[in-house]
Amino acid sequence: MIAKFLAKYFLPSKAAKLRSDITTFSQYENKSIYVAWDRYKGLLRKIPHYEFFEWLEIQLFYNGLVSNTKMG
Repeated sequence: MIAKFLAKYFLPSKAAKLRSDITTFSQYENKSIYVAWDRYKGLLRKIPHYEFFEWLEIQLFYNGLVSNTKMG
């Protein structure tokens, strides 16, 4: 039953696009780390059936930050 629901409402192409958005996440220039984190967590919530390991979520987020944020 869960598989049928996911197949109907989370098409493979949509899931692939969302995974791509998460793995290629980048902070918008001149936006705070808080805004970036909210946007990133929003992307993760859009695809609830595909969970990343916590360490990978953090790594993907960190890699998407602008260098000024990483230094500060």
